[in-house]
Parts: sequence; C-alpha cells; structure tokens
Amino acid sequence: MSLKNVYAENFVGGSYDYHASGESPQRCVNLIPEKIESASGKTAFCLRSLRALQLMHAEEGSCHGLYFDNAAERLWYSFGTSVYCLDRFGVETEVYANLSVSVKTVKFADNGQKLVMADGNALYSCDMDGSNFAQVSLPSYDWNGTNYAIEPSNVALVAGSFVIDGAKQAPYGILFYSEPYSLSFTDSDGILNRFAAESSADGVVALAAVGGRLYIFGERSYEVWAASDDGFLSFVAGTSTEIGCVSRESVAVLGETVYWLGTSSLGHGSVWAAQGVQAPVRISTNAVEERLGEAVADASGIYGFAYAEEGHQFYCLSARPSLSVCFDISTQLWHERASRDWELGKNLAWEPLFCATAFGDQVVFAGQGGLYVLSGLVGHDGKPVWRERVSPIYHADETPIAVRELLLDMQVATTEDLSARPVAMLYVATDEGKLYADAGWKGIGRTGRYRDVVRWFNVGYGRTFSARVVFSENCDVTLFALRLGIEEGSPR
Repeated sequence: MSLKNVYAENFVGGSYDYHASGESPQRCVNLIPEKIESASGKTAFCLRSLRALQLMHAEEGSCHGLYFDNAAERLWYSFGTSVYCLDRFGVETEVYANLSVSVKTVKFADNGQKLVMADGNALYSCDMDGSNFAQVSLPSYDWNGTNYAIEPSNVALVAGSFVIDGAKQAPYGILFYSEPYSLSFTDSDGILNRFAAESSADGVVALAAVGGRLYIFGERSYEVWAASDDGFLSFVAGTSTEIGCVSRESVAVLGETVYWLGTSSLGHGSVWAAQGVQAPVRISTNAVEERLGEAVADASGIYGFAYAEEGHQFYCLSARPSLSVCFDISTQLWHERASRDWELGKNLAWEPLFCATAFGDQVVFAGQGGLYVLSGLVGHDGKPVWRERVSPIYHADETPIAVRELLLDMQVATTEDLSARPVAMLYVATDEGKLYADAGWKGIGRTGRYRDVVRWFNVGYGRTFSARVVFSENCDVTLFALRLGIEEGSPR
C-alpha cells in the first residue's frame, strides 16, 4: 500500500465550528489568519499569534468607556464614578468624581472645543484640557402634555452639533441636537431642537457619526441622516432597513464603516457592516451566530469595538464570560480570542471590552485593574497566550485512511528564552471531530535550531481525520500548512 502525501494548505483558516461537527469543527483561537501579499510566498495564507496584554496604566474599578482626542493627544476614560484624562507624558488628571453609580457605559464626543459625555442619566462637558467640567443644562421635552427630563445614553457630533437621545418616555425615536458649536439645545427663540427617526416607531438604541452622516439604530430598524441645505439634518432616502441593533455596546466605527450586532428576518444575533448610504452587508456566518446565541442569553450584554493593526481591520465582539469572536476585513474570516484561566484549565472570553488607538498603541480596558496595550507574548499575569488551531475534516470519499505521518509546516526556534524547550501538543479525531485524543507533543525548536522539523508518525486511522494543535508556551507561532502522509484502505 503506497503512501500518499496531502499538502493541506486549507489547514490555515478561520473559525467555523458549527453544531454538526462533521460539517466543520474548525477553530482558530488567538491565531490571526493573514494573507501573504507576496506572489512568491510559501503559501497564500498563514496564522500568526495574537499579542498579549501588557499593563499600561493601573486604575481601580471597572471601566465604562475610552475615548482618544487626536488634536489634544489626551486619552479619556471613566472608571467607577470618576472621569480621567491621560496625556502623552503619562500624567493623569481626575476631572470629575461624581458620576452615577448605576452608569454602565459612558459615550464621548468632541467638537474641538468641548468634550461631551453621556452616561444614561445626564450630559456633561469640559474643555479639552479637562478644565471647567460641568453638567450640561438640558431643557425638558413634552410628551402627551407632560414634561420629561432628557436622560441621554448616546451622543454623536454631526455638522458641528451634538446629537443626543434620552427621550425615554416617548415610544418612538426622538433625538435632540445642539446649536452648531454650542451646548445649547434650544434655538434663538428658546424652542427645543428635536427630530424623530422616520422609518420605524421603535426606540433609539445607538448613534454613530461617520463622514458627516448620522446612523440611527433602533430595536427593529436603522436609517441614515445627513446635513442638508434645508436645516440641520435630513433623512437620506433609501437608507432605511428593517435591521435593528440588539446591543448598544456592539456598535463600532472604523474608517468609513459601521459595525453592529443586529437582528433581521435572516436571524437574531447576526453581525452587520454598513458603509456610506449603501445597503448593509451581513458579515457573520451561521456558525458565529450560533456561538453568540449560545454564549449569552441577553444579547444586549455583548460588547464590540474595532481597531486597525498592521494592515488588518478587526471588529471584535465579546459575550461574557465565555466567548469572544473577531472579524478581519482583510481576509473576510472570523477567529476567536480568549483569555486563559490556567487554574481551571479552560478558555474564557477575551478580557478587553473597550479600545482606543492612542499614543501609537491599541489601548484596551481588560478586566479589573486598568488600561493595557497589545504587545509581546507573555501577558500581565505572567502567562503566555494560549493558541489553538482545529483543522477541517480530511477524508478520502469514505475510504478508511491511516495517517502515517503528520508534518506541521511552521516557523521554528522563535523563543527568546535560551533555556526554553517549547512544544506543540497534537490531538486527533477520527470520528468527524467529536472526540480528540492526545497524540503527544513535539518540540518546535529551541533558540538557534532553525532546521527542526515538527513531525508525528502513525497518529490515527478512520474514515475521517481532524487535527487539533495547541501552543501554550512563551514562543511566537506562525503556521503555514499541514502535510499528511496517508494510506488508503485497511491498515496492515
């Protein structure tokens, strides 16, 4: 029986772990699929390691929001009941200490002169250096003959005016806006500046300002408004859709694109992206939607943020406590991110909930304890990043196969620790990806051993084959492909 070599470039891919493992058990945890742009590269794609979290600035309590002002080079954030700003020299200033203890998130916007914050109860403002912090005096609004207080949860800047929600007693999407470059929400005659979303009679969930346009997300719809010659804003015809937003915290903007966790006739918990006035595009897969649905009963508790790094544009969603998934625009693939509980021996949701590009780094809030940046391979807890790849299912049209050799094509000798002997752990499944058995470990190259080959022999027999490879040591990981040496038919 002759040995047949199969060079499986499709070993490199994203996560698509669907309910029927025989369809696809693929997982990609803390490994980022990357397209090799050189036409003469070894393969078309590779997998590279996600960076660890390094402590940038210690702070007690939970974070409620991050915001970076490029002009003033100040990072703003809310921890506990306080608002702080951090300058590029690392000097922190506490600008306010009496936010509501019930605040969940704080939304920020600025017009170059004033920074404005909405916490779900009130609107606050300060100068761009942190001085003159004060609560903004908002007029009441009338609904069915009764006056109600405006309690904004969202704020956005469009055409020089701040737009806020906060009409919690009204059954449809009333919004309020300030005079241009002003904190006054009434005109020269003292009349409250307000308008209502047109496409659906649902409440406002979230706002996003992109390129002079305002995206208004409701529970069952979204629509786009833009500046016009006839007034402050006008509805852009043709932009209304029946795709709602189920989590205010999931809305994120990167460049000219808005991302959010929505719901539509295509399914609950689908993920969408919209650019300009074009129709939105569903970017989630069936597998991602199933994982999100299983991870959290209340979709409003899912957080999202977007950032760019080394040619990648990432949109990350976290459903505490168990799942974080990330979409990469450059490859159109999803992968998973996780923080490892080493004592319990299991993966939890990736720690970051908020992100801001500041001072040349990606600054994130992660768990309790402060602000972090993505850097290195060993995290703030002294532990390396857990990385895992589960392959697609390989088969020979139901003919039994014996895997005589498995060679992992990867970069070796990447550890900087001269005493370390990093290894790769292999687990194999021959039952359509249901149960993975331990096939042992192989060294992946001590420092200087650049010719080492990562290879296992006689690792499995069955009608299907899937490989799970795990890396849990302090070493960089770059994977290119998998080569299988197989014999078809009954084993000898």
